Amino acid sequence: MKLFCDRIISIILLVVGNFMDNQTILEKLGDRVSQVLQHYHAVKSENEILQNELMKEKAQIELKDAEIEKLTTQNSVKDLEIEEIVNKIESILG
Repeated sequence: MKLFCDRIISIILLVVGNFMDNQTILEKLGDRVSQVLQHYHAVKSENEILQNELMKEKAQIELKDAEIEKLTTQNSVKDLEIEEIVNKIESILG
């Protein structure tokens, strides 16, 4: 009978030990999942900030491109005006 009781106690201790090991593993897994989720949210937030900055920069580029186009057109008009003035001067002197 004592042998039987010792065997039962050994089995119970083994089951409790395995339960504790599994609980520890689950706790570690839970901690790791929490870390991964925190990292995910941090990266997601940073990504949103970078996307907003990118949109702002693209808008700035569009504004600058429009300004460059305007100035290029104005420069072409001025070149034509200068050419006309030079032609008038040449015709007067010529």
